[in-house]
Amino acid sequence: MTAQVTNAVTQTKGTSGSEAKVVTTDTLEIINKEIDRVNNLFIGLVIFIAVTFIVEIVMMNYDRIKDKDLYLNYNELVERFMEKDTELQLKIQEQDFEIRQLKEEIPGLQNKK
Repeated sequence: MTAQVTNAVTQTKGTSGSEAKVVTTDTLEIINKEIDRVNNLFIGLVIFIAVTFIVEIVMMNYDRIKDKDLYLNYNELVERFMEKDTELQLKIQEQDFEIRQLKEEIPGLQNKK
């Protein structure tokens, strides 16, 4: 490709070949620098997009793990709540039974006086 650009510049510059070659090499160097700059820009852009994609995938997995932890903690909390609730319900039933017994004993104690 550089040979084609050199030939095109040489043909357009005219008769003085040495001046055309100097201008051509300077122009080619400038063009090559610009092409390298654009290539570096595209490479940087591709790397940025790839890194962003990888980071997003990692964060999605991290969020999924975090959600799973929250779900497990919630289930554990509900399980402990249900156990405590059952335990307290049993205590309430026992106390209700004791209260009924005491109420039944009150008239008998009043009669003994």
